[in-house]
Amino acid sequence: MSFQSIEPVEKPDFYIDQAFGEATKAASMLKGKKLKLVRHEIIKKVELTKIGTINRSIIARIGSLTQSFPSTDQLTPFYSELLRNVLDVSVLKRSLATLNWITKKSNDLTDKYVRLINNTKQPEKMLQYRREYYGRISSLFSKTKPVFDYLHEARKVFRSFPVVKDIPTITICGFPNIGKTTLLTKLTTADPKIAAYPFTTKTLNMGYTTINQKKVQFVDTPGTLNRFDNMNYIEQQAYLVAKHCADVIVYIFDLSEPYSLVDQKKLLKRFQEFQKPVLIYLSKTDILPKELISEFNKDNNYFTDIKKLRHQINKEIKEVLKVREQEEALIPQL
Repeated sequence: MSFQSIEPVEKPDFYIDQAFGEATKAASMLKGKKLKLVRHEIIKKVELTKIGTINRSIIARIGSLTQSFPSTDQLTPFYSELLRNVLDVSVLKRSLATLNWITKKSNDLTDKYVRLINNTKQPEKMLQYRREYYGRISSLFSKTKPVFDYLHEARKVFRSFPVVKDIPTITICGFPNIGKTTLLTKLTTADPKIAAYPFTTKTLNMGYTTINQKKVQFVDTPGTLNRFDNMNYIEQQAYLVAKHCADVIVYIFDLSEPYSLVDQKKLLKRFQEFQKPVLIYLSKTDILPKELISEFNKDNNYFTDIKKLRHQINKEIKEVLKVREQEEALIPQL
C-alpha cells in the first residue's frame, strides 16, 4: 500500500482564493457575451454564476482532498497499528469529517443564496446576498484552519510509511550490524546501500524474488533492542512488520559482535512469540572459532549455508501459498 497519492493539504486561503478566482473568471466570460436580457436579469445571472462556480470549486477540491486520504477502517493490521502509534485516529477521523462538513455547508449555503437571489428583482439585493455568501463561505474555512494544519502534518506521517505489499513476506531480524542487509542481497535482487557502522538500516529495505511463480517480499529490518514504547519510529515499523506481515522470520545470530548471546536469545524469543516459522541463521562463520560455533550448535538448530537457508524459505513459503490458495477458493464467487 502506498500513501504517496494523498493530495497536498493547502492553507484554507488557498481554496478560497482558487474558488473566488474561478468565480471572477466565469463572471467575466459571461459579461463578455451579448445577453438579450433586462438589466436585473443579467445581474442575477452573473451573481448566480459566481455562487455556483465557487460551490463547484469547493466541492471538487475539498472532496478530492478528503477522498485521497485512506479509510482508517480499511487499513491492514500493520498500517492500522502503525498509524495508531503516531497519530490519534479519532482526531484524524474528526478532521476528515470536518472536510465533509465544509462541502455540505457549502452546498447548503449555495442553495439558500440561490433562492434568495432568484426571489428578488432588485440588483442591490442580489449584490448584498452575493457578498453575504462570500463572507459565510470564507468563514467556513477560517473557522476550520486548525483542521487543515492537522491534516497537513497527518499527510506527512502517511507518506513516511514504508510500502509493504500484501504478498508472502519474509522478515530478516536481529541486532544491528550483524549482516541482515548483506543477507537480503544474497536472497533477493535488492541492492541497498550498506555502511560499516551500527544501525546502518535507517529504513526498511525491501527485496523480492519468485517462488512457485509467485512474487514474494523480503524485509530487512533495523535492530529492535528495547521495549516497544522505547523503540524509535523505524524500529517500531520493523517490529510491526514482523508481527503483522511476516509469514516467515529469518533471525540472525552473530557471535562476533558485542551483543551478548543472552540478549540475542531474548530478542529471538520475542519473535518466536508471534507463532510463525522462525529460521535461525548464524552469520560470519568464516571468522568465528570452530569451538565457539560448536558450543552454539549444542542448543540451536541453525543455517550457515545460503543455499540451504533459501531451500527452507522456499519450502515454508510454498506452504503459505498453498494455504492462501485454499482460503481464496473458499471465497464466494460474485
